[in-house]
Amino acid sequence: MKIRIEKVSSFCDVQNRVAPNTIYFSDDSNNAYYMVMIDEIPKIGLSFTDFGILPVFLQNNQTGLLYIGFGRKIVVIETINLIEIAEYETSSAVFDLFLYDEISMVVLICETSVYLFVNDKEIDSMEFPDVIKDYNLTDEVIHLKLDHGESYEISLSRYVNNNKEENLKKS
Repeated sequence: MKIRIEKVSSFCDVQNRVAPNTIYFSDDSNNAYYMVMIDEIPKIGLSFTDFGILPVFLQNNQTGLLYIGFGRKIVVIETINLIEIAEYETSSAVFDLFLYDEISMVVLICETSVYLFVNDKEIDSMEFPDVIKDYNLTDEVIHLKLDHGESYEISLSRYVNNNKEENLKKS
């Protein structure tokens, strides 16, 4: 299954190309419109406020779930029938998604927060006092650098062991 996201010029373009129940909205005032193309066929519409950040997606082949982050929202969709499984509002604009393979954990990086999902369930979220400027994953730890120079680490191995104590530490 080949998935890509394509920008369209108006909400009318979205309405004319996908079923009404497959259009997702992130904000009250929307000015960015995208189509999620699956095998080159428009399947899902997105409408949100343009923060200058493109929508992101991740397909987890192990679970058959598609995660789409856009604006201040993430939707989890079952890819075979394109049925919505879950929808979450985030506290800030979505930047990136990646998969931590150890337990099929999906990590959502937002402007000032990080969310962790296993399958369609949010298992944790963390808010930060400033904008996340950079991040990377090494040895089961997400290293975050904030705009004003602060650094944080989130240990993902603690989630594997179901021990959420001390999952976040300032470095």
